[in-house]
Amino acid sequence: MKLKKYKGLVTDYDFTLTDRNGVVNVKTSEAINNYIQNGGNFAVASGRMTCSIVAVLKRAGVKGLVASYNGAEIVDMLSGKVYFKQFIPNALTVEALEFIEEAGLYVQAYSEKVIVSKATDFTSKYAKESSAEFFETEKSINMFFKENGGETGKLLINDKKEKIDSIYNDLCLCFGKKLTIVRSSDVVVDINAKDVSKASACKVLCGIWGIKPKELIAVGDAGNDEPMIKFAGLGAAPSDAQDKIKQAADIVVPDCGNMPVKFLIDNYLI
Repeated sequence: MKLKKYKGLVTDYDFTLTDRNGVVNVKTSEAINNYIQNGGNFAVASGRMTCSIVAVLKRAGVKGLVASYNGAEIVDMLSGKVYFKQFIPNALTVEALEFIEEAGLYVQAYSEKVIVSKATDFTSKYAKESSAEFFETEKSINMFFKENGGETGKLLINDKKEKIDSIYNDLCLCFGKKLTIVRSSDVVVDINAKDVSKASACKVLCGIWGIKPKELIAVGDAGNDEPMIKFAGLGAAPSDAQDKIKQAADIVVPDCGNMPVKFLIDNYLI
């Protein structure tokens, strides 16, 4: 098989690789693995923890590399080899959590488990859908990290739009030069180590694969996907993606229920 001018594909997981029910179509899995077997380069970039995204991809029969925590860690899902890791240092984790918790916002810290001060329906739903365990602290999360040390792959704020609107500018003002802050949706904010994003992950992946950014395709549907869509030679968005993501993309592909990743492989990669 002769590969076309694009030599690598990076896709978001939720509602891009999967449909709205969180299912990866068998035909998509087959197309991905066939592409890899014939010399193609493939990775999934997700905001999920490494253990979570690897677990769901293995169940779906999908192979390749994984950029988890929005690109804070890049691993080979089969061998476990770690190619890249950049987490939020402990002191900065504590500082950011103090700000968020004082504002009264629900926040999760991602490490080997989802760490929360008190589990909510969102926590339980997220843990179930993500194949992840959660841990409830007996105090504020910032105090937990202050006393126990450790760094975190990502912080995630999930709360009402109005509450996030009220503090988002101050959050960016206080931490925008120290951390990467992305409003993934009206009710979700992703926080990573400085300069960590799905675009930085794509840059590392291009180095691993020995290809140029212009030879890469990236596809995703949400705010945290925008950096990689702009980075790639061909940025794509499913037709049911957020409007701003479709505007940032070079092309709009079928919605997540109609196998957009398979569409890209069939039409642009093989």
